[in-house]
Amino acid sequence: MIRSVVRNSTTRVVLRIQLQLMLTGFIGFGLYSGREAALAAAYGSFIHVVTTFLMQWRLFPPYKTLSTEQFYRQLFRAELQKMALAFVMVWAGAAVFSLMLVPMVILFIVTGFAYWLALRVKPAHD
Repeated sequence: MIRSVVRNSTTRVVLRIQLQLMLTGFIGFGLYSGREAALAAAYGSFIHVVTTFLMQWRLFPPYKTLSTEQFYRQLFRAELQKMALAFVMVWAGAAVFSLMLVPMVILFIVTGFAYWLALRVKPAHD
């Protein structure tokens, strides 16, 4: 299912970058601040990985082709769902990792920046 959902080359690049940042943050914060900071950092990145996957799944369903009007409606719905899910996941992370918010927020911001940066790059082919 993942291969059929993540068929857009830009999304593959974004997810790959976000997963690499998650691993780097996990290792870096783990070595610097310990296990709890590493888990909080990985969770911060995980929020953007999940919301990116949700956005791709909602915008490019593998089972049908959308018209332009349907696509824009779906884009609006998907963005609202993405923001709501991110809000809930950040709130849950703040409750679980109350003492380690800084690593979670840092990796959340970094992977969010990677998402927008990767969307600015035009793929060679799609």
